[in-house]
Amino acid sequence: MLDEMRSFSVTARIKPKTVTKLPRLFDFGSGSQNSIFGRIGNLAIGEKYKGATTQLVKASKQLSANREYQVAFTFDAASHTAKVYVDGEEVANGTFAQEPWELAAYAANVRNYIGRTQWWDTSSASDNADFCGTIDDLRLYSIALNADELQDINTGINNQQPAVGNGQSATKDGA
Repeated sequence: MLDEMRSFSVTARIKPKTVTKLPRLFDFGSGSQNSIFGRIGNLAIGEKYKGATTQLVKASKQLSANREYQVAFTFDAASHTAKVYVDGEEVANGTFAQEPWELAAYAANVRNYIGRTQWWDTSSASDNADFCGTIDDLRLYSIALNADELQDINTGINNQQPAVGNGQSATKDGA
């Protein structure tokens, strides 16, 4: 999955039941020593490369349990800039040294998880939990979306009509 990835965006509508113990929305890589991830507890986007110290771009805003959010994690290879958005607002901005494909060049990326952490099989597992809650409309893009593009996506998701059956649709209020 990461083999040729340079820039990326991961977007989702989430409702975490808990935000303790650093739950992951996504965690892509080869293990706890080599991955890129989006963390919901202590909201951040992170990168760990070749077992070195984890690089984190931490958000200025934290999420609460039992509330719905539209989140996005982006990485732009041209500038090596990582960003986190919550409900359309940029809440974190920083840089990473490596691009995703470099992690795959170091070790095969055979552990690509949604809602699960790479750390599940390590001594740090108790501090790195799997996501507990709902994840809807998860999308992975091979570009770093900007704030306007993310807003367009969020508007489209929020305006979708739920299916009723037999090709019928209903409005959001059920009328």
